[in-house]
Amino acid sequence: MIIKNITLKVEYYRMRDANNRLVRTKYFLINSDTTIEEARKNLQAAPFVEDFSTTLTFSKFTDKGKLSKQDDSYSEDNAILAEDEFARISKLEESIEEDTARALILKDIINNADFNGELSTIKTKNSHSDWYKNGGDLNSVSVYNTQVPTSVVKEAIELQAIRKKYQGSEIFDFGKTAYVTVTERVADHDNGKF
Repeated sequence: MIIKNITLKVEYYRMRDANNRLVRTKYFLINSDTTIEEARKNLQAAPFVEDFSTTLTFSKFTDKGKLSKQDDSYSEDNAILAEDEFARISKLEESIEEDTARALILKDIINNADFNGELSTIKTKNSHSDWYKNGGDLNSVSVYNTQVPTSVVKEAIELQAIRKKYQGSEIFDFGKTAYVTVTERVADHDNGKF
């Protein structure tokens, strides 16, 4: 038995018959291709469908990566979700040592580059503050450009890809692989820090 905590945010629906007896419960990942409306279309037999969002934690897996029937959150439907996530995490764990070593090399290359020379943007992010909803002068959305020296753009993009691969994972050390960047703010107003 493999003990590994996997937490998934899921939506699920319960079908009840005319006598309010539970007919079926079906789980699917939030933001998956299935929606509650699609699920309801497939449930022609049940006059009542309730939908919920919840978080499930799975912790007991067999040596073959299957969710154990002894797991507190076990059901046939959510076992598929848990097993898919278990496989994804296991694959990440197999490559973490190699990826971390490469990330540290890239970090050193970027951090030792000349930041006084020409800079290139490797990422652009817009502000999503409610303050911008009014529009008009001095209310345009702020844009933040993350920049590195032009000579290390390739390395920075590769490092970003490695870090993104482990996003949302607790197994990767993001602090250890953080690298120096310059943030350029493009806006038609002061950012309010006086």
